[in-house]
Formats: sequence, C-alpha cells, structure tokens
Amino acid sequence: MKSQAIVILLASCGLIAACGCVPRNRAATQEPVSTADSQGLTAASGQQATPRVQEAWQKKMEDRLGADQITEGWAVFSSGGYADAGQIMVFSKGGDTLSLEFAKPTEKEVTVKRDLNADEAASIRRESATGDILVTLESQAFDGMQFEYVHMRLLNGKKVTVKRLFMNNPGNTKNGEKHAALVQAFQALRP
Repeated sequence: MKSQAIVILLASCGLIAACGCVPRNRAATQEPVSTADSQGLTAASGQQATPRVQEAWQKKMEDRLGADQITEGWAVFSSGGYADAGQIMVFSKGGDTLSLEFAKPTEKEVTVKRDLNADEAASIRRESATGDILVTLESQAFDGMQFEYVHMRLLNGKKVTVKRLFMNNPGNTKNGEKHAALVQAFQALRP
C-alpha cells in the first residue's frame, strides 16, 4: 500500500521519469534494451558469461551433462525475489527422446522426472532454436519474474554453454513476444 502511494505521489509530481522508475502498468509500453555490451556478457560473442538467475540450479544442470549418458540440455530457470516459477530442465541422451527434470517453486531438488511426448519435444526443440539466437531482454518494472534460458552440451568431451539468455518480465514488454513464447514452451511442461 505504501509503495503504491509513493508511486502515485512521484507520478503526480512528475518525478517518475526523473528517477528512471516505471510503474508496473506502464512496463508493457517500454522498449526492451539489448545488453549485448553490458556487464555479464562477453564482448566477442554477445554470449552472457555468468548466470544471473538461479546459479546453483545452473550448476546442477552442468553437473548432469555426461551423467547417465546425457549429451545436451536446455532449461528455463526463474526467480521472482521471494518466489519462483519452478526450475525446468530438459535433457537429451543423443536420440529423439527428451526427458524433463522439474523442481516445484522454491524446492531445492528435482521433484518430477519424465520423458516428453513427441509434441512437447518438438515444441522445446523449436523454441530452443529461437532462444539460441535471441538477445538479452531487460524491461523496467517494480516487480515481476526473471528468467534465464540456458542451452548446454558436451562437445569433444567438454561441457559447453551454447547460450545463456537473461529475460526480465518477458510477458510484459512490447518486443518480448519471442522471449515469452520460449518461457511458455518450458512452463507448459510443468505438472
């Protein structure tokens, strides 16, 4: 309640623009900012070098590569400050079959494991191909959910991060439709 009063007061005084703040209901009108040259990205490739969301879960994903014949993995990790939307990892053992490992919101361990059906696997492959070419999505909002898409694989016996893509509130930005579709494809796998 107090934060809403402050926003109203700032807006009525014309200070919202001066402080760089954007109320949540205006976030959808803001342009996302490509951060290909910002902190956390390598200059040469535009590849985000370090995790920004759920670093411990990303380490767990990396540890799964090479274990149980897993050769490739895709994931969407989430964080909203006090909560998250669950951690969703999909793995391949080199064939057509993809398997899901899901952790319910705020859980520290995987709570669901299952194979994907053909339609789910096709959706993940399609949206991941798009995710591999998207750029970081930043949006201004007081509150919301941050996601990070990660694609890792074994290459000549080494664990390689193919893509790490940060997305801040992908469903609330004017140019975040493809980012939102990527997140939704993974969220659709939730039990």
